Amino acid sequence: MLLDSASIHEVVESAVNAMLAISPEDAMFVRSWWPHSACDVAATVISQLLLDCGDDSWRLAIDP
Repeated sequence: MLLDSASIHEVVESAVNAMLAISPEDAMFVRSWWPHSACDVAATVISQLLLDCGDDSWRLAIDP
């Protein structure tokens, strides 16, 4: 199922807000460099949230 753009925006916004709410000591990225150091983490979180919402119409690709 392909989500509409408003739903995708809501998923992304909730993911970013959740990541920024993480304590700097517990974060898997350097908060002072946000968003530069968080691409892989953010992509993984957003991809899982999209899957949880039933949208499997995309592919996650992370450059090693």
